[in-house]
Amino acid sequence: DEKQNFIDATVEVTCMVFEAEDLLDPSLEQKTKDIFEKYGFDVEDEAQMEEVTGKYQSDPDVQTAVEGALAECAGDLLEAFSDLGEAVEVDEPVEE
Repeated sequence: DEKQNFIDATVEVTCMVFEAEDLLDPSLEQKTKDIFEKYGFDVEDEAQMEEVTGKYQSDPDVQTAVEGALAECAGDLLEAFSDLGEAVEVDEPVEE
């Protein structure tokens, strides 16, 4: 199903970009193409990709999936920071 594949690819790309250290990294474009290709899209056909993106980018199901993915990615990141915080013991200053 094209719509579900678009959702899955978009969610995966969203998390990848969210977790990227450098949003200007030129390899992100190729990684995005690789992800969409994995889900069966012909990334070399720019007209088809624009058509598919135009068809689904405003779709409420896609928007909901992307928002959920961002919450999950952010949650994973926050959890990692939380775990890191628990692993690092901080000495409280002693008031005299």
